[in-house]
Amino acid sequence: MTIARYWDVADADLAKAILAMEGVEAVLADVHSRVMIPLPEVRLQVLQADALKALEILRAGSEEHTGVSGGLERFPQCPNCASYELTRSALPRLVAVVSWLLLGIPLLFMTRRWRCRSCGHEWKA
Repeated sequence: MTIARYWDVADADLAKAILAMEGVEAVLADVHSRVMIPLPEVRLQVLQADALKALEILRAGSEEHTGVSGGLERFPQCPNCASYELTRSALPRLVAVVSWLLLGIPLLFMTRRWRCRSCGHEWKA
């Protein structure tokens, strides 16, 4: 069961290590496939029976180390519905790679966009 999503692999590894120290086994999904396909996030997954315990551990660790309740305030929030369930579009990275392969130079003028999973709202990153 996915309990958290991270945009940085290092943050996901840290969360996994914190859970391991507390005796909760966790795995990172989509880490290795990011090399082939530009995925915007890494998923932290635990067994369904350990999900509540893992969320409590991560929230307590976040408050202890950063002083931020739940650790969610450091991530972007949907301006439309205030949800944290966001994804980033991978199209600009794909366009840069394809233009580099076809033209010999990467086209880097495109900006990434955020998309809210809850309401579907999209905006520039």
